Amino acid sequence: MSSMFLPESIKKISLLLILLYSVYSLADTLISIHTNVIQKDQEYQNKILGLKTEKSDLEQKLELINSNEFVEKEARERLNMKKEGEEIYLITSNQAPQKEEIIYSDIAPKLNKPASNFDRWMEILF
Repeated sequence: MSSMFLPESIKKISLLLILLYSVYSLADTLISIHTNVIQKDQEYQNKILGLKTEKSDLEQKLELINSNEFVEKEARERLNMKKEGEEIYLITSNQAPQKEEIIYSDIAPKLNKPASNFDRWMEILF
């Protein structure tokens, strides 16, 4: 009789261990899912905050663009317009703008004389 009792108790213990392992695995999986959900939620909250800030900035820019002062400034600068009764003076110069020439001392000798083919090959190879 004792030989029959032993296998039955081993079955119960095995079943209990399998049940405990299943509960542990399920709990571990649920905890990792919960942690992942919390991280994603935090990421989305940060994105929402960034988008709200961007929206606020864009609304301020839109207000500025729709203001009369901005329209007037753009008309003056881009379209060369003026207000009624306003006088504009243009100052012109008869001289063409002077171009500055910069010569570096380490390459100045190379710029003064054209290099021969031999010199060019020597520069490339060595």
